[in-house]
Amino acid sequence: MKKCNFCRCESFVFLQTQPNGWRIGRCRKCGLVQVTPQPSQKEIRLLYRNDWEHFLPYQSQTDAHRTYFQTLFSFVVRSRSLERLPRVLDVGSATGVFLSLLKKKGIQGVGVDVSRDAVSYCRKNGLEAYEGTLFEVVKKKKWQGVFDVVFACQVIEHERDPLTFLKTVKSIVKPNGIIVITTPNHDTWWRILMGKRWIGYQHPEHLFFFTPKVLTKLMHNAGLMVTSVRPDFSRPYSVAYAFRRLSDYLPAFSPVFNRFQRWTAGMQISVPFNPWGDFLVIGRL
Repeated sequence: MKKCNFCRCESFVFLQTQPNGWRIGRCRKCGLVQVTPQPSQKEIRLLYRNDWEHFLPYQSQTDAHRTYFQTLFSFVVRSRSLERLPRVLDVGSATGVFLSLLKKKGIQGVGVDVSRDAVSYCRKNGLEAYEGTLFEVVKKKKWQGVFDVVFACQVIEHERDPLTFLKTVKSIVKPNGIIVITTPNHDTWWRILMGKRWIGYQHPEHLFFFTPKVLTKLMHNAGLMVTSVRPDFSRPYSVAYAFRRLSDYLPAFSPVFNRFQRWTAGMQISVPFNPWGDFLVIGRL
């Protein structure tokens, strides 16, 4: 299908071709950037099969992710004047860092992830998690208006149909419930500076690329009210880890990055920025 997920326009400005041959284009009408034509669900599923190695770098930075989720959680609670969060859904729960944090706070957290490896890991650690896309799990579990808050951090860019995803989120949130979304910003100066080498482009699982303006319109179209748009909080990655990931994304320069990684391995210095240029959107019913 070669149609814009938002406005259904069939005309795109070509931006680049991914290493796997998928093409990325910007809709001439609304500006949404997406893989076009869209890959099949089967092709997408293959990206997440036996993908535990995908989580190894993530696991190595568990403390950084834990700090990030604590900061994000505190911000949402404080800015939305929430006194309690009896039930929270974490879409894209990965290895359960956020779910573990919620559990320690005595909050009922439920996870959803398309990765069987990630869901198995969560369950082995006593966390409630379900395998599949959000749409699949909601249909199976018959969730309707059961969650007070839904977090979808670094998820919507992976969805094959973001508009349906947002409508599904709306259906499972209680009246006045909160939706928290983070995603890479296609308008970030990092993308402009790095061009085709931008880190956000290096993941074949990324099917859509949003700007705050486009995502806000998409959420309104799904029947959600946007109450806050701001830069996301940075994860305190170590400098050595940053060089390691740069080596993965830019293999031609890996000898240089590997050398810097070795030099900074013993330093306890965090990277104060996010090369994805992530932004945070909070919505309500």
